[in-house]
Amino acid sequence: MTNISFNKLARLGSIGLGAIVALGAVSAQAAPVLTTINQNIQNNPYEFCFMDGCFNFTARDFTGFGEILGVSTSGGAAVTATAPIFGSVAPSVSFTNRGTVQYGPPPEAFGYYSSFENTTYAKYSTNENFLGLRVTSGGQDYYGFAFTTNQTLNGIGFETAPGTTITATTDFATGAVPEPGVWAMMLIGFGALGAMQRSAIRKKTQRVAYG
Repeated sequence: MTNISFNKLARLGSIGLGAIVALGAVSAQAAPVLTTINQNIQNNPYEFCFMDGCFNFTARDFTGFGEILGVSTSGGAAVTATAPIFGSVAPSVSFTNRGTVQYGPPPEAFGYYSSFENTTYAKYSTNENFLGLRVTSGGQDYYGFAFTTNQTLNGIGFETAPGTTITATTDFATGAVPEPGVWAMMLIGFGALGAMQRSAIRKKTQRVAYG
């Protein structure tokens, strides 16, 4: 099983962002982090962890209702789901060809989420679909999405700021990592830290001559 975690990236981002704030150089803005996966999850289930939640993705052959994509969650993870008023609760996907799809706090975006301890399959999850993701950490909600094509998990996107709506996209570049906006903030922060560190080193190695 493949595993990916944004925790290390989040810690690095917080270091860089902290330096930015300290120097008053840049004001931070929320930006989605996109990760390309491109893995067949029928034979190789995929686990994705963000903050305090994990998602386990799997798939199977076509069924009568097109229930191909399966998912289970742990920790503070939840996915978009059918509301209880429609009967049994199950993961619910959105078709990519139905215009702009957003996930986040209601009423702006898809508002019902549910956790699934055991693998549960989403109806009509054939062809290209989006599945909304949510992680609750520290009392705050972070929103994301998974993009699938039948048995292939193409990629996952997550917002780095809590309570921020994310717009789903099919535009994943090969090997994509943080988008330019995120990288810019991180690099400026790292540069600031490096400059402060070099300054400290120069002070320590300064020579004083007594005449």
